[in-house]
Amino acid sequence: MADAEIIVKIVDQTRGGISGVTGQIDGLNRSVSSSSSSLDGMQKRIVAIGTAIATSFVVGKVVEVTARFEDLKDSLTSVTGSIQAGENAFSFIQQFATQTQFGVDTLTETFIKLKAAGIEPTAELLTTFTDTAAVTTD
Repeated sequence: MADAEIIVKIVDQTRGGISGVTGQIDGLNRSVSSSSSSLDGMQKRIVAIGTAIATSFVVGKVVEVTARFEDLKDSLTSVTGSIQAGENAFSFIQQFATQTQFGVDTLTETFIKLKAAGIEPTAELLTTFTDTAAVTTD
């Protein structure tokens, strides 16, 4: 019998395919990382815009309230006859407001209306009015 020699040649053709898939996965990872960074940046921008809007709203309200109180102080000055008397009246109203359920603005408007009508708005008179108003609104 004759010996026969068989040569077997095995070629790994999967290597190219696997490295191609690996390259595509790497590219996908880079794309996801880039998208994630973009989303992080977008989120930061949205937060910054929201903060700016909220800040401008708060500042706007502070300016509005300040202007409203300045108008009330001017009216107090007018009905009391002097800047000092107006400031004293405003201090009285602020103190009185701590003892009632009514705010400084409502009490100041009431004070101005009473004073303009020639009625001296004393603590006793305002207490009577605020007590009556509290009972009728409850």
